[in-house]
Amino acid sequence: MDQSRFEKRKHIRVDAILRADIFNYSDGKFLGKGVVTDLGVGGMKIETNDVIDEEKDLIVKFFLPNGHYFNDLRCRIVRTQKQSFTFVYGIRFIYIKFR
Repeated sequence: MDQSRFEKRKHIRVDAILRADIFNYSDGKFLGKGVVTDLGVGGMKIETNDVIDEEKDLIVKFFLPNGHYFNDLRCRIVRTQKQSFTFVYGIRFIYIKFR
């Protein structure tokens, strides 16, 4: 069977619809709002209308349905895909803190 048809992730991801705020890590500048569309242990996918520079570390903040608030989620964009009207960013976690 063709191996290219299988997912090569280390961790599974789950579909999600979570509103998120995106900030620049170094200066805290607000970069935009987005929607987390899938989430896993090592990263997530965010869809947004905003163009975000791939060279910078980010802080992403969002709530899970169970009430956990991720307010200091340091991450980095590893993949960008342009859709018709939005951008989809593949994001890898660097540091996770939640309360």
